[in-house]
Amino acid sequence: AAPLGLAVILLALVGLVSLVIFGVNAIRRAQDDTAIKQELYDFLEPLMVYTPITPFTNVNDSVQDALILSALWKITEKERIRMLRENAETSLYPLDDMSRLIIPIEEVREAYAELYGPDAQPYLHTIGDPGGSFTFEYMEDEQTYHVPSAAADSLYQPVADTLKKKGDTYTLRVGYVSVTDIGVDEKGDTIPPTADMATYFQSYTIQKTDTGWMLTAVTDE
Repeated sequence: AAPLGLAVILLALVGLVSLVIFGVNAIRRAQDDTAIKQELYDFLEPLMVYTPITPFTNVNDSVQDALILSALWKITEKERIRMLRENAETSLYPLDDMSRLIIPIEEVREAYAELYGPDAQPYLHTIGDPGGSFTFEYMEDEQTYHVPSAAADSLYQPVADTLKKKGDTYTLRVGYVSVTDIGVDEKGDTIPPTADMATYFQSYTIQKTDTGWMLTAVTDE
């Protein structure tokens, strides 16, 4: 009887330890925000390309080039990736005589709504000198945007920092590291920057929607 009793006790202890380990791992998984943080970072990428952003609490009250540029970047980046994946040499968008992509305003509005919500009203205007090859030109009569194909070049590398959640709203704090402060390792590869290297921070308030996300506010830190 004694060996049997000892075996039962040992099995009970093993079960208890397994239950504790399972519980600890479950808590760790519940607290791990890596996946959602990356998803929100990817969602914000079109806006983070154009830094610094002027803070706002209502996108319709904010008139700044970065907002419409982010919608245009979202479109052109999607097209760039499509061409790479399909090994395509020709864009789906026609080009003007300065090799700028001609994008319908309807698509610009859709991209803007995907970033800032269905009630957001884009400020449609020309950015740069009209007729210039590097100008984002709004052609009201054509209902198109003529967009340079060159990629945006930022002086900062954004790094996701902390994430807070309240209901269906998330606030992601992002640090911006100057590209001049980013090091290179002995193999010549870029060393991933960390938030403690950031020159400045901004927090982005993002709300969950039925179809994805929408940015509702930007604040300086």
